Amino acid sequence: MASLCQQGAVVLFGVLVLYAVGFLPMSAAHNAAHDTRHSFVFPCH
Repeated sequence: MASLCQQGAVVLFGVLVLYAVGFLPMSAAHNAAHDTRHSFVFPCH
């Protein structure tokens, strides 16, 4: 079973990736994460 620290690191990494892709100007990266961002109420446009 993973420790709480490991789980927190994975969650933090996932959130950072999600928000980083939200600010990238590439339309391919934007479109790849579009539905996921909207499901977390991240305004992307």
